[in-house]
Amino acid sequence: MSPAELGDRRPFPAWRPWLVWLPAALVFTYAFFHRVAPSVMIDPLMRDFGVGAAVLGNLSAFYFYAYAGLQIPVGMSVDRWGPRRVLTIATGFCALGSLCFAFSDTLGLLYLGRLMIGAGSAFGFVGALTLAGRWFAPRRFALVSGLTMMAGMSGGILGQAPLAVAVDAIGWRAPLLGAAAAGSGIPTQLQANIFGLLYLQAQPLSLDDIALELDQSKSNISLNVRVLVDWH
Repeated sequence: MSPAELGDRRPFPAWRPWLVWLPAALVFTYAFFHRVAPSVMIDPLMRDFGVGAAVLGNLSAFYFYAYAGLQIPVGMSVDRWGPRRVLTIATGFCALGSLCFAFSDTLGLLYLGRLMIGAGSAFGFVGALTLAGRWFAPRRFALVSGLTMMAGMSGGILGQAPLAVAVDAIGWRAPLLGAAAAGSGIPTQLQANIFGLLYLQAQPLSLDDIALELDQSKSNISLNVRVLVDWH
């Protein structure tokens, strides 16, 4: 393959992998926000649905039923279809779960919303690490993994005191509607930042491409040497 044929797969600026990784990290932030959110809504949910704390305890459980149960399918789907489709669909599904939760008028819909949120959230960490492995040098992988986890913990922080203040001020439904709106915007950012022109024009070089470029370089060097020898 000639350099012209490899033109779209040229080396990329140092900042570009971070731009690719950031929306995926935000998916994990969003997932952690939803993971802890019910803990600050216990009292209003008990009042609105007329149930005890033990029944509402299942809200957290339904999140983890989906989250834990999907981890192997998550890895297989990311390997099969790549982070683009998987993260985009998963985040949209998570946002739909938040919407379902916010409009729930029965306990069953609450559980369904949490199940959908858990299913969508299951893809965040694996997707972010997949992008990190593809776009960053191996020596950066541990750093990016730690930053991804920090992004998730930031979502957990947002889902505690700040969310508690919002719930006390405007109730529990409005913040979840806001979370659904925020979640619906993340897939758009994923498409724009990672998988639009940025992704198509500046994908990291694969091992096959590097090998082809090395072969081309060797051929050029050999040709130049032969020219020099013949000239002398």
